Amino acid sequence: MGRDLKVLTANEVEFTEEKVLWKWNGPENKLSRLRDIPSTGNDRRSDGYWGARWDDSKGESVDSPDKIYTAYIKNSNVYISKRGFTN
Repeated sequence: MGRDLKVLTANEVEFTEEKVLWKWNGPENKLSRLRDIPSTGNDRRSDGYWGARWDDSKGESVDSPDKIYTAYIKNSNVYISKRGFTN
């Protein structure tokens, strides 16, 4: 599914998908590729599944969108806990 959806007019929208900026024109039924989006390397999740391309032995955590939970992968296991919870 696309990200960064931007409504330009009642008939046109822009969105990013697969590191490309696209524009859709409804009345013309036309999808235009505007430009490639360069990867900054800062957002590791923008390159696909968040645990697939990194050394999971370090257990780097990721917060949930609502910031209530944190999760990480370590040694092929997924760990989830409430933020601020300590054992």
